[in-house]
Amino acid sequence: MVIKLLPKPRGKVPRKPILGNEAEQKNKFHYLQTSSKINSGKKLIYNNFSKRLIRENPGIIKAIDFLSKNKLEKRFVDPKERFEVLRVRDFIVNDVQRLKSRGYLTRDAFVLRVNSGKKEYRFFLKNQGLSSVQELVLLKSIEEYAKKSGFNIIQPHLALDNNLDIDYNKRYIVYDFTDKLTVSDAFNSKKISPEKFYDIFDRLSDFKKLLENKYSIPIENLNTKNIFIDLSTQPHKLYLFDPFITGYSEPTSSTIMQLNKLIKNIIKK
Repeated sequence: MVIKLLPKPRGKVPRKPILGNEAEQKNKFHYLQTSSKINSGKKLIYNNFSKRLIRENPGIIKAIDFLSKNKLEKRFVDPKERFEVLRVRDFIVNDVQRLKSRGYLTRDAFVLRVNSGKKEYRFFLKNQGLSSVQELVLLKSIEEYAKKSGFNIIQPHLALDNNLDIDYNKRYIVYDFTDKLTVSDAFNSKKISPEKFYDIFDRLSDFKKLLENKYSIPIENLNTKNIFIDLSTQPHKLYLFDPFITGYSEPTSSTIMQLNKLIKNIIKK
């Protein structure tokens, strides 16, 4: 089944771009938590970009909540046409990329489109069993080393671990949306050669060894299924996403201390 996103909304009232005067600080992160315990309370990490986006588009959070609670609903369109939320299952978005709710720990996945002035923004959201805050922190922490090894990252903007929800824990992470293929999908569909695939595989192995020497946190899920490839560029640009910590369900005290250090480093930048 093919589902296409709505055409770009035509707002009746001109709206200023989301970035505005905050362009130079859009990636500045902030962190809030209501409990020091790893599996209780609420933890939120977000950048200025996501803060302003939500502030200027009231209703986004309620729309996602609505789709989360109403599993048969596929889409929510803002009455004022400022944004649209589309549920992602195993279908094709824009006839380009097969987006899957990858992993048995993913509960829900959505595409968010926001119309802001002359520019449209698209994001990928997922609600999962893992800690979304840990995922964002890991990805931003390895970004510098990833660039040195020839990898980029899919930029995350916000992550929430809400363990206070009555029905079930909510752990949302918000990424930039991409319709690129993963390296594995590109190889399986013969978009890249076996030589190219194994070259990326070897580079990824070297990168993982580098991380093992830099961090005491055991990082997993860095594989060719979790790397997007831009086939329109030469050389092909590669984008990492979706890392997680080994033993995430019961992290050790040393892992928690290391994570707290990484969070402090991120919000200082």
